[in-house]
Amino acid sequence: MVFKVTLGIVALAFLLPFAYERGQTLNFLFWKNAPHRLVKINAFASHEIRFSDRIRSCEDVLIVESEGLAILGCDPGREKWNTIMGVFVPEPVENGGLYIFDYKNAGGSDVESGHGI
Repeated sequence: MVFKVTLGIVALAFLLPFAYERGQTLNFLFWKNAPHRLVKINAFASHEIRFSDRIRSCEDVLIVESEGLAILGCDPGREKWNTIMGVFVPEPVENGGLYIFDYKNAGGSDVESGHGI
């Protein structure tokens, strides 16, 4: 009987650090990051989607705040010719390009504020 109790205490001593570490991880990941506990941030008063018919599959953006410009690297043909996903549509695809969006002049027409290079 004493041997079983001693063996149980030794096993518990070995397992306790592992269980404690996993408990801390679960506490941090699941309890503290639960959706209802996250801080709600709404930095945009309003938003709209513009140029969705011309600018697609953008991967890189450079914001030049002093000039009020956003430079986007986009590849509209990515949906038809994607070597990673194995999608190859047998028709001509549009090449990628750089696009400049003048967000200081966002109230103007689409032609004035969005320029393709």
